[in-house]
Amino acid sequence: MKRLIGGQPLYSKDALVFSNASVICVGNRGKSITYQIKSEHGNVGVLNENEIEEWFDLHRTDENEVEPRLSATPGSGFSLMVNEAHAANIKTIVPVELYSIESNENDVCSFNVHSKNWTRFSELLCLRDRI
Repeated sequence: MKRLIGGQPLYSKDALVFSNASVICVGNRGKSITYQIKSEHGNVGVLNENEIEEWFDLHRTDENEVEPRLSATPGSGFSLMVNEAHAANIKTIVPVELYSIESNENDVCSFNVHSKNWTRFSELLCLRDRI
């Protein structure tokens, strides 16, 4: 499993066990990565990678699959491209003054972050090890 980032949607495989959720924080407990998640009902918990894979899908079957992509923008900062559902979750985690956002007709959203705001933006989404 690829490492998840803050705001990433998680779609329940069994709604009787877990509701849909999103990643709110990524941690490292020794040899394993853990994810703090928040359900759509507001419950918060910590799961490891195996538990995430067991109980959640990372993409809806009807959704265009968009892996989060991070890239440097010439001279000004960074751009994070995600799908629309992921973008909605990021907007609840990161203050709006830290980014500008663009979306296209394919439901792909780009968060454009100036270099002076990158440290805080990346901390909030647990992106520090991604670039």
